[in-house]
Amino acid sequence: MAEVVGLDDAPYPEPSSRASGDEALYAHLVKVGFAGPDYQAVADTLARYAYPILYAWLASGQIVQECAHKGVHGIHRLAADKITLNHHDIDDLVQDTLITALDRFARAGRERRGWSPQGGAALRTYFISGCLFAFGDVYRRWERDHDRHAPHDPTALSAPSASIDPADLIVLRQTLKDALPPPGRALTAVLLNAAGYTHAQIARILGENTTSRAVEGLLHRHRGALKGGTQP
Repeated sequence: MAEVVGLDDAPYPEPSSRASGDEALYAHLVKVGFAGPDYQAVADTLARYAYPILYAWLASGQIVQECAHKGVHGIHRLAADKITLNHHDIDDLVQDTLITALDRFARAGRERRGWSPQGGAALRTYFISGCLFAFGDVYRRWERDHDRHAPHDPTALSAPSASIDPADLIVLRQTLKDALPPPGRALTAVLLNAAGYTHAQIARILGENTTSRAVEGLLHRHRGALKGGTQP
């Protein structure tokens, strides 16, 4: 099998080396028809790479910004906080997204319309973009199923107002907000750090020229803010 340069767990090589490695790897996948043990090894590596990123984005809400950046539509209820996801929902969505994204990745490769080194993106980055487009379709199906199986209790929406004063509800929401980790990139870093990722690995996932030192500073500020009772 061609060496999986840039897709292993070791530190990234130089960009030129990573690009040539991605090109050689993809050419090998084309040769084997995106099937068999060689393809499965790459697919497993891509899935392991993408899973914590997608999970962190969904848990933090950053998935909304990432989808908007790629022009992925149909998640407006999630963006408007009208849908609440628990960890089971997130896990299901991530797994279904990965299954869909990998299927499309292989199909596009077989049809010679997949990744190209001329596109400028690393193979991992290309796959993450594919995951975002897959998520849009997976989420819309999930939302339809969610609405279909949700209990239709006409008193459910009015029940909270009967027991919670609106002013108390505002205070409760602010208290919960203060207790939650910070939004966006910071929360992604916090979640990945809690999952055991190194500062270097987190920096590569965040991208945008993020360094290990920047991640270390971000996490340090977050811990300090929690101790001081302020927002990071």
